[in-house]
Amino acid sequence: MKKPLLAQKLQLSSGIRRKTASHLRHKKALTGLRACSRFFVPNLLRPFSSRFSLSTAISGLALLLLAAVFPARPARGADTGDIPDGIVRVGILDSSKSASIELRGKTKIVDLSSGRQQQLSERSKMSVCASGGGLKFGDDILGPVIRLTPLDGEDRLRINERSYRGSIVVKTNPDSTLTAVEELGIEEYLYGVLPSEMGPEWPLEALKAQAVVARTYALYTLQGASEKASFDLCADTRCQVYGGASEDPKAVEAVRATQGEVLLWNGRLVHAFFHANCGGRTSPSIWGGDMIRPLMGVRCPYCKESGNYKWSAFFSQETLLKFLSSLGHDAGRIKSIRVVKRNSGGRAVKFKFSTDAGSQTASVKDLRGFLGASEFKSAYITRVTTTSKGFRFAGRGYGHGVGMCQEGARQMAWNGRKYKQILKFYYPGAKIACQD
Repeated sequence: MKKPLLAQKLQLSSGIRRKTASHLRHKKALTGLRACSRFFVPNLLRPFSSRFSLSTAISGLALLLLAAVFPARPARGADTGDIPDGIVRVGILDSSKSASIELRGKTKIVDLSSGRQQQLSERSKMSVCASGGGLKFGDDILGPVIRLTPLDGEDRLRINERSYRGSIVVKTNPDSTLTAVEELGIEEYLYGVLPSEMGPEWPLEALKAQAVVARTYALYTLQGASEKASFDLCADTRCQVYGGASEDPKAVEAVRATQGEVLLWNGRLVHAFFHANCGGRTSPSIWGGDMIRPLMGVRCPYCKESGNYKWSAFFSQETLLKFLSSLGHDAGRIKSIRVVKRNSGGRAVKFKFSTDAGSQTASVKDLRGFLGASEFKSAYITRVTTTSKGFRFAGRGYGHGVGMCQEGARQMAWNGRKYKQILKFYYPGAKIACQD
């Protein structure tokens, strides 16, 4: 039986190897923090010697200018399976049954299980799914893990109609689903975070603050990333929202203007949480290991004009009884709901439900997860009202409330505050430093 065209073209490459620990992969990014300096100026003013001439200086300056205009893309390690230093792995698909992949230009495909590789030059669109322990890529059957790398910096790979600028690794899972991971530099990654987390219409100083916070959050997460995990960061609100390739000029400007800048406390990266709206006060960290001064919470007068500053939501008896049933408490009617525990920032931690079958306590986290965060916007509950058909919850803010209030940061920028002032307000005591 004749092999498909792709299988015929695959050529055996060198052996596959991977680095043994993700912290080695990111060691350069996590050490050598210093006060930031935006430009490097070589020492061209030293006395000339037999090994140093004016032509050498001019040549060096020319190379520096070329490097500034045409910055090098990070090495992909496509032939060996390595993940180079400075590369972050972002999970763009997880447990998907299939995916649509569009090649927009010259693309290298490497079968990471065998080392075989192939280069495709034509534009093409095909589907990929798990098949017999491997990947069915169009009409071809490949190994369980492949990497696709665009060879022209202007080209983009498209996965399910969304563009990505980095290499894409696709792998099969034990349940015959797919995981797709983008590999790209941390600064390029931020290009796709800012438009998703704030929006290009936001003021530049707010975007700069978001760039520093998002960079710090990503690098903090990478410190604990496991090489065994399929990816370092997810692309949704469980981590920070990443929308793929973004050509928004304000987002790019904000990232480049703050290149390498991070938040530190006692020489260590801050777990730089952020949220949409704090409702007038940011919350002390709700995660016990992060009880440090920059995450203790501040009073915020800047977000009150936002539509997210106050909210209310109604939930029926039937819906809330289903929630109690999920906890093992079966009842016919809820008599009352009240907050029985709050944290030091005023956020509700625990509710008590009184029913015709007794009482049941439940965490706000579980209730919000069941009802949906878009409706039950925060744990900053100000009132619970009983109605004939259910309960109305009133609250303030949107999100967990820890760290930077994004809508507050926007207002501060509109008021003329610079991004470092915004960061110092929401993370008091934190130092803004730059990674080498």
